[in-house]
Amino acid sequence: MKQGIQSVILGSICLFLSACFGGVSAPSTFYILSTDKQLHQNPSVKTSVGVWAVDVPEFLDRPQLVLNETATQLTVSEINRWSEPLPQITQRVLTENLQYILPNSFIQNKGYDDNKYHYFVRTEIIQMSGTLKQDAFLSVWWQIEKQDGTVLYRARFDDKQPAGNTYATYVQAQNKLWGLLSEQIAQKITR
Repeated sequence: MKQGIQSVILGSICLFLSACFGGVSAPSTFYILSTDKQLHQNPSVKTSVGVWAVDVPEFLDRPQLVLNETATQLTVSEINRWSEPLPQITQRVLTENLQYILPNSFIQNKGYDDNKYHYFVRTEIIQMSGTLKQDAFLSVWWQIEKQDGTVLYRARFDDKQPAGNTYATYVQAQNKLWGLLSEQIAQKITR
């Protein structure tokens, strides 16, 4: 009897150790948002804009891509990840898109010398998610401020794009949505 218990314990330990050390996890895939070269340019505008870091809700502020399983349930993918923190990747793509749309303007991430900017852009993500084989969603509050902090314009962007069947096509859809948001902001900067 004692030998049988020892065999069970030894077998359990072997199974535990093989699960810890024997398994090979799938390699992670990293995604980035990039400048949308399909955006319409407006070279006649010459201004300067500082883009604040994007406010991201905590449930999205993680390296993993977050999608909707249902209207109330999220899926966090351990192997599909953003290449940098989401507040930085979204600030960078918004800045790059605005610079592309307004090529003769000075647009960069908000820095330490705020006196060099005519305007500031603030954004706050409400929702940035979607479901594979359905749609990718982007919902963002955004505003344009003068140098003294006076809000010139505040609006909400809500749109969706087909997400496709893979995480890569989902990220492409989000990239398109960030381009559409950038165009909407640029239109108000130029007025």
